[in-house]
Amino acid sequence: MFQMKQEWGNDTFARTSIAVDTGRIYKPWVMLHWILLCSFLFQGARSLAFTEHNDARPDVLFQYVPSRSPDFWRWVEYALTSLLQIIIILGSFYMRETVLLATMAGLQGALMIISYVIELELHTMCMLKLAVWQEPYSTKVSTSVACSVAQCRVGFLLLCAYVCHAIIWAVLIAKFQMQS
Repeated sequence: MFQMKQEWGNDTFARTSIAVDTGRIYKPWVMLHWILLCSFLFQGARSLAFTEHNDARPDVLFQYVPSRSPDFWRWVEYALTSLLQIIIILGSFYMRETVLLATMAGLQGALMIISYVIELELHTMCMLKLAVWQEPYSTKVSTSVACSVAQCRVGFLLLCAYVCHAIIWAVLIAKFQMQS
């Protein structure tokens, strides 16, 4: 328990925070085992399905070619594991309010989705730059405009990712400072 002062209008109130058992169970080891299992399965599948760009075949359903495009399954792995990692980090600092955990996990999930879309946009920009380099001068203007639009999208998405990241760390630091 700790005392905290809060001002409301012209009055100052002192409040005491207490822990209440809600009957919910927090088991970080179960979460850590899930993270390990997901990482093992996804990394193992990528290792087994690894194919060089020149050896890729269109008739094979699952093959991992890193140079082809952003890997969707890597981001699925991050989405399945990073949400739990942020909950474990919060729990290690005794931040176990359900609303806080859900909010932070949601922000982390949004950060994962934004990051995947940024990677897709960067891939699109690289393809457009290659197209500009290989096209005749008459069609370069429209491709250059498309590349500029893609750069604006990446900038906006990057700003959104920075905001999510800043909110996550601001909450972590503020809660930690309140505890210290």
